[in-house]
Amino acid sequence: CDSDSLCCDRTTCEFAPPSAPCGGSGICELGVCQVAAGRSSAGALLVYDFGNVVGGVISDESGVTPALDLTITPVSAVVAKGGSISVIDEAVEISTAPTGAKITGPIEAGGDFTFEVWMQPANDTQGAAQPTARILSMSPDQSSRNFTIGQTGSTYVARLMSDTSNVNGQPILHTRPGSVRTTGPTHLVVTRENNGARRMYLDGVLVDQSVLEGALPWDPLLPIRLAHEGVEPRPFLGTYYFLAIYEGAFSEERVAAHFLAGP
Repeated sequence: CDSDSLCCDRTTCEFAPPSAPCGGSGICELGVCQVAAGRSSAGALLVYDFGNVVGGVISDESGVTPALDLTITPVSAVVAKGGSISVIDEAVEISTAPTGAKITGPIEAGGDFTFEVWMQPANDTQGAAQPTARILSMSPDQSSRNFTIGQTGSTYVARLMSDTSNVNGQPILHTRPGSVRTTGPTHLVVTRENNGARRMYLDGVLVDQSVLEGALPWDPLLPIRLAHEGVEPRPFLGTYYFLAIYEGAFSEERVAAHFLAGP
């Protein structure tokens, strides 16, 4: 097995026996903890399901005030369909107003969080020959950030800033080369516990992990951005189906349940 799992012992490189219990309510099959499908909104600070896009505005469906709606500029750069938006123009800007303490307050206080994205990239080359294409970012420019999830050619990367990382959120988490597919929705989840343990999941499977210690001195004046990074765009072309930010780190079981629930 390639990484720690509820059903895989990295020390011995052995899977748990078939049908062994895992995660409280799941069973192990081929090294993966199989659980019932279902999405929980517990801990959600920001939710976009892209089902309500009116006049270039994407509604924040979290129910947590103040709402942080996204604004699309220009509107023609995006094709909205019920439950998704497709970014078709690299000149797009999709962003909120400055988030204030809605995002940074709970996450700084607890030290733990989860980012969840269902999306489908338009190709597996963007961000390869040029800087990483920004899927989700909270950053003012190319060299500093609170966090970023992006695509670098055939891999996905995550940068998370703490007071022990550099201001650009490095070292990174990443998937393996060749893990980007363009034939259907992809589920990406990035978590960080308050002890610094951080994990990256691709389609319900843990693909990278490391420890990033320290506090999270995130800038509350930054907006949430999709598909670009302000004055230095770093565009991402593709389709978004669901995106959410939560306080608290998902368990492996919850990641699996959200993946099985679909976009």
